[in-house]
Amino acid sequence: MNRETVFVTLCVCATIVTSAAIVSHAGPLSPPAGPVASTAKPLGEIEPRVAINAVNTPGTIGTAFLISEPGSYYLTGNVSVTNGFASGITVISNDVTIDLNGFTLEGNGSSGDGIFANFAQPRNITVRNGTVRGFNNGIRLRTDSINGRLEDLLVENNSAIGAQVGFDFSVRDCVFRDNGTTGFSARSRLSLKDSSFISNAVTGVSGENDSTVVNCIAHSSGGDDFRFFGTTIFNNCQSVAAGLEGFDLGERCQLINCTAFDSFFDGFSAQRSVFQNCVTNGCGADGFDAELCTLSNCNATENLGVGFRLSNCTLLGSLAQENVGGGIVASGSNISGCTVSNNSSMAAALPGISAMGTCFVHRNIVFDNGGEGIVATGGGNSIVQNSLRGDSAVNNSGSSTVADGLITNPWANFVN
Repeated sequence: MNRETVFVTLCVCATIVTSAAIVSHAGPLSPPAGPVASTAKPLGEIEPRVAINAVNTPGTIGTAFLISEPGSYYLTGNVSVTNGFASGITVISNDVTIDLNGFTLEGNGSSGDGIFANFAQPRNITVRNGTVRGFNNGIRLRTDSINGRLEDLLVENNSAIGAQVGFDFSVRDCVFRDNGTTGFSARSRLSLKDSSFISNAVTGVSGENDSTVVNCIAHSSGGDDFRFFGTTIFNNCQSVAAGLEGFDLGERCQLINCTAFDSFFDGFSAQRSVFQNCVTNGCGADGFDAELCTLSNCNATENLGVGFRLSNCTLLGSLAQENVGGGIVASGSNISGCTVSNNSSMAAALPGISAMGTCFVHRNIVFDNGGEGIVATGGGNSIVQNSLRGDSAVNNSGSSTVADGLITNPWANFVN
């Protein structure tokens, strides 16, 4: 047998062995008799969930549905509650998730609460993905509730509060609008992001302390748009056309890249807080009303009151322009590197900067205001190295009006 014959024989044998191995591994080519059955796990084993209905979550005279056990629950369709003052879904257990599943839970306008936690200190309750409207309170998880979540919700047209929660809640991608009192109310340690509060009759959103509010907008509230007691960080938040104040805040807040437009009263009101790159425009009273605050790179324009009303504050690198009540009114404050122009009117003749005692007014550019550029009253003011054009400075460091061409002190103000 020559070498060519041996090689061909070996190749044929190898092919036969390989084919046999493949057939052995793959199993029989003919399937068993009968219908094909799925080998996948059912959804109930992957994510155990319970449909909200009269069988699984039967209600009472006071509620359409009652959830009494921990677990994950979901709607299978829209629900209308027409039974007098009944609530929609009442929860009497901790550790409950309610997925509205894109559907609407709707009351009759005089119903109880849309979703109600009816026991003390409820914990770990989540509501997501749907609409709640037409109840007394849309979502009432009690003010003593702890550690829950609201996500992807539209809560609207409820006669009292849109949603009320307690401590340590996370709220994302929600809209609260046209509710009869407050759009959304929380206690402390709230994490609030990417949500809107529109045309609520009293307050847009309210909270207490130690919270974070990011990328939120409040519009056309009957009262304040944002109302927090203090110790809260606001980043990239916007108030528009508040019925009272845009941001009505307590102490120790931080505001970054926030705006307040067209508030009926003040745009921002706070104590012992920090403002960075914040803007107010068109408010009916003062742009900023601040006490013991630091403000940097902020703008106050076209407000009917004062641009910046400051008590014991530091104002740096900011703009006060075209405010009817004057640019800056301050006591005990440091005002440095600011531009103050076109404030007041010739008829009102109010100054660009009013330093009302113990102020340090340094290196500001002041021009074309209705009255004097800088007026110092009281004692202990230091007004140096400011540039004034078309204005004058009155009572500069205790002297009389600063006049053109009479200043030789390099620390004095420049008037031209």
